Amino acid sequence: MRKKNKTVKTGPSPWITEWLHPRTTIQAVLKLKHQYGMVWLGLIFGIHAFLSRAELGHYGKYVPLWVILAGALALAIPGGLIALLIQGSLLSFVGKWFGGKASQDEARAVAAWSSLPVLITDVFKLLTISVLGINYFLPHDPPAFGVLNSFFYLLGWLGGVIGLVWSLILKVAALAEVHQFNMWKSAATVLIYCVFITALSLLLLRA
Repeated sequence: MRKKNKTVKTGPSPWITEWLHPRTTIQAVLKLKHQYGMVWLGLIFGIHAFLSRAELGHYGKYVPLWVILAGALALAIPGGLIALLIQGSLLSFVGKWFGGKASQDEARAVAAWSSLPVLITDVFKLLTISVLGINYFLPHDPPAFGVLNSFFYLLGWLGGVIGLVWSLILKVAALAEVHQFNMWKSAATVLIYCVFITALSLLLLRA
């Protein structure tokens, strides 16, 4: 007798389910392996972080546009992975103040997958840069760009807000899952993390 081939049923891709179902997605990811998708997520997060730093630091005063974009591509993966490593460690550490149980690897997976909406920010940011060019990385006043350019600048800003808020919502939901506590404790954990990172960023900008 011929043996019947066994078919392995696989669920929807985490790249699809993460947008609306962060808790079930993080469960599925952790069953695969903690590092699943980490390089691509590091790339997405790293591009966002580098371009945001370049905008706030007005890198356009010092180097041409192509250097900024090349730097974003070259440093995105290592920089993004390091940032996610730090973020995961902090979310694990702070969550344990509230009785959380997530390991650093589990919290790092949450940090990585909850950053997926940053892709929205990256798309809008790159669209804005394609219109404004080097002016995006110079000290600027949006009204001085003119009507059309100001529209694209505000569009990029709106995309950034949407991506950030969406990412925070996913982070709170998924973190509650891995820490095995309620949403309020998860929100408090994320809030403390955000306050710490914001304070640290301001200090680095002044340095």
